[in-house]
Amino acid sequence: MLNNIEELLKKLRHRQLENRLKLGDKWKEDNLKNMILTYEDGGAFWDTGIRVDMKKIVNAIRKEGTEFDPVTPHTLRHTFATRGLEQGIPLKVMQVILGHSSLAMTADLYSHVLPDIKAEEMKKIENIL
Repeated sequence: MLNNIEELLKKLRHRQLENRLKLGDKWKEDNLKNMILTYEDGGAFWDTGIRVDMKKIVNAIRKEGTEFDPVTPHTLRHTFATRGLEQGIPLKVMQVILGHSSLAMTADLYSHVLPDIKAEEMKKIENIL
């Protein structure tokens, strides 16, 4: 886990514990104890709620007059993988992080990133020739 993510999770946990004390018996746990990523009242994030929240954010952006494509939790996963590959994370490492069953699957899904990476890698060879 990255250090900055660990620190963020610790801060969220601290804020959550404060909320838990403030809310007392109004605190919700949804039968899932010790979760850090919850709503302010302790309720768990569920896929449907996250999608609704993301849609509200996109609609607010559009209301300001900016064109904005729909965003889903999977969009964030795809963006993470794309940016990771662009930053030089090896395809095999990304396959493991994403939990894909094969390297081919990862390569097929992110092939749009690979030409740019290939061009950058070829520039490295150019410098030594």
